[in-house]
Amino acid sequence: MSDLPFKPLPTPRLRLRRLDPEDAEALCAYRKLPEVSQYQSWESFGLADVRRLIADTSASEPGVPGTWAQLGIIESASGNLIGDCGVHAMPGDERLLELGITLAP
Repeated sequence: MSDLPFKPLPTPRLRLRRLDPEDAEALCAYRKLPEVSQYQSWESFGLADVRRLIADTSASEPGVPGTWAQLGIIESASGNLIGDCGVHAMPGDERLLELGITLAP
């Protein structure tokens, strides 16, 4: 794990950054859809769930063994949140990461 704070990761088309409380409505809009949640660990995902997710992961650092960091996937051209990415550093071996990606249709 790095001692440096997480910084947004830009590409020409996308940017990964921490989730922000202002992302709550957009995140809820796609996470509550049945076609999005059918392959996820939740059956419903309301605004209270989204706010809790953002609050619980707001200080998470990617790469800390045994923890999840949740990042927003932002479309660079529009600035819109189009998905989110969970990064889980596996306990016991800091070289291994598990990724979970949820995208708006």
